[in-house]
Amino acid sequence: MQAAVAHPGEPLAPLSGLALAGGLALFYLGELAYRWRDHHRLMVDRLVAGAAAAAVIPIADRVPAVATLGVLLLIGALRVAWEIRSGVFPRPAVRPVRGRPSWTRSR
Repeated sequence: MQAAVAHPGEPLAPLSGLALAGGLALFYLGELAYRWRDHHRLMVDRLVAGAAAAAVIPIADRVPAVATLGVLLLIGALRVAWEIRSGVFPRPAVRPVRGRPSWTRSR
């Protein structure tokens, strides 16, 4: 990533492109494997994001580094939006607090 920030208009070196895009792909696919192993849930958003990040690897050394970073940022943002929209995070049940909170002491 340091190479991408230092020279944003130049393409990344092949190893840097592999490390940047491949690292993100490995993260998403590793999280997918963890969720499958522990929870037996196939998280399609992580599968798609990992495949999309892996698809960036071959072009990372041909396009400017800022474009590679932008595409990877877009992949991450779309995955988060997909997860929020799909309702993975249910709304917490909020109940009103009556009286004094339990962590305060009476004087």
